[in-house]
Amino acid sequence: MAIYTKGGLKIRFDENAIKPVIMPLIESDQFEDILLDMELWINLPNAVSSVSAILTAYLTKHWFATLLVGVISYIVSAIFQELYYSDFLKRIFPLFLGSWMIAIPLTIFCGIYLGIHGNYLTIVVLTLIVLGNWSNHSDFLLIILSPFRIWLMKSLKKRFGIRYAFTITERLFILLCNKRAKKIGVELNWNAYDEAMKIM
Repeated sequence: MAIYTKGGLKIRFDENAIKPVIMPLIESDQFEDILLDMELWINLPNAVSSVSAILTAYLTKHWFATLLVGVISYIVSAIFQELYYSDFLKRIFPLFLGSWMIAIPLTIFCGIYLGIHGNYLTIVVLTLIVLGNWSNHSDFLLIILSPFRIWLMKSLKKRFGIRYAFTITERLFILLCNKRAKKIGVELNWNAYDEAMKIM
């Protein structure tokens, strides 16, 4: 059975096979923080897209510029997300500026401002972008990145030394687990997962 975060994010590792590997993290109360960090980082493209669209709508008052920047910023941040991890960006965008507690009120404020200037189509586009990001419906844009993600998946499998790191979710899980393990002074044996999967 796979591992799931509280928000429903699926991590495609067998829970029974992975448990011996991550036991030091569970015992040191690091594991729940890892799952929370994963949920935040996975939402990076949505958060960046919302913030960029709000800023563009406010500055340009133009619906097409808002739509274009919203889409491009989503795609660019999704590519960045595949290649890197940043605690700083995780805090700035998914945790703060792009969170619904900030993005929704900013959208309302921007909508009022645009309404005063008669830019009603821009209000509609901005609202759809922010609500689409908030509800994760914007993730359909990841279809555009499918060839890149497949190539990256094949290229990075050997780097992680594990056969089952197929998607960004699994790669991020390994990265954050290793990062937390290093913080508490332990080394995780990912080969134990491979061996457990051979037996199952």
